[in-house]
Amino acid sequence: MQNSMHPFSFESCKNNKIILAQNPKRERLNLRIKTIASMTDRLTQLLKLITEMPHDAFLKYGIALEYVSRNDDIEALRHFTELKADKPDYLALYYQLGKLYERLDRTDTAIECYQEGISIARSQKDRHTLSELQSALDELL
Repeated sequence: MQNSMHPFSFESCKNNKIILAQNPKRERLNLRIKTIASMTDRLTQLLKLITEMPHDAFLKYGIALEYVSRNDDIEALRHFTELKADKPDYLALYYQLGKLYERLDRTDTAIECYQEGISIARSQKDRHTLSELQSALDELL
């Protein structure tokens, strides 16, 4: 017996969130809606937290990554460069910032960024990050 439920029908409405009926054709849309909602929630939460802890490097990094995931390169760049100015020894930012510069066709700046990160990775004796940064740099040279 076929499911008589219309592909656009709704199962329920809870907490102002629409849950689409179980239908194989709509499962991907339902997942996309949930993903967009969680991305928005996550960024909103991070932006709220940063007002409470404005010097937290991990939060600044997380906000920049959220903007990267949304393809908002301008905001991502702003947050990465602010983090770099506030905490230049925050090693994780150099790979992501370098990749962002590459996407923005700023190859020379990406190379400088990777080189800075490599120097910091050496001083921190972080071989894993050093290897990642060196590989990214080698791809550009």
